[in-house]
Amino acid sequence: TESLGVSVSHKMARIVFNLLLIASSTLIRGGEISVRFAQESDRMMATIHARGDGLKWESETERYLTEETDPQNLTPKNVQLCLTQAFLKELKASIDFKLDEGSLAMSLIKPKE
Repeated sequence: TESLGVSVSHKMARIVFNLLLIASSTLIRGGEISVRFAQESDRMMATIHARGDGLKWESETERYLTEETDPQNLTPKNVQLCLTQAFLKELKASIDFKLDEGSLAMSLIKPKE
């Protein structure tokens, strides 16, 4: 087995945890989720990759993760997404999405300070 050691802040860990939950919710027929961390000289990256048959990704999900939402519009369905977006903003991090048939990759990118 190969072991990689990457240290992340509590706030970064919270974002990764939320992205894992989001990835899990896309796998309506089961599947596999992997997480990969990388540290570069100018940034920290975490990529959450979900694979499975019948992967369900809604454009609304991406919108809630990338745009601010009026607190008056929070619902039980979108509150986790909005909270994740708030964590991203607080850390000055960004997220990129890549969607292929049966596969979703969410790349979290946080510049080093």
